[in-house]
Amino acid sequence: MANPLMLDDVFHYSHEHFTNSALLDTRGNKIKVGRMRYFGSAEDLSSYTQDIIRREILDAAADPTPRILSKRLETRCKRKANHFFHLAKIYEPYVFYKAWFDNSNTENLMEEMSIEEERRFGFNLRKIEWEDYFLNVHIPGLRRHVLRK
Repeated sequence: MANPLMLDDVFHYSHEHFTNSALLDTRGNKIKVGRMRYFGSAEDLSSYTQDIIRREILDAAADPTPRILSKRLETRCKRKANHFFHLAKIYEPYVFYKAWFDNSNTENLMEEMSIEEERRFGFNLRKIEWEDYFLNVHIPGLRRHVLRK
């Protein structure tokens, strides 16, 4: 309530980050990212990723390259889809939950703190700069520790 972060902002910050600091494909080319799309549930996301896998497998099947490459592509696509579905499940309470989080109890507790307690433990949600946090802390952390890129 004190410093709301809208999901659209997270999408914008993510797009900005991956546009300015692109991931690379297996050939070392930058991966171009489009605008993020909102899904109402983890199941909707899973269905969408399964459709992408089916299309990629069909494209691979139409390719005259050896069948073993198509099987590798299918395995890699399924692994990636499972990874993204796993991320969706981790973030499900935040991403697919349509609600406002109220921090008034935290603010009431902070008002009760002594000056020493505030100096040691205090934090002010109103001072969080979401864009800076996502672009310089959260997404780089995801890249390093989750995507390992």
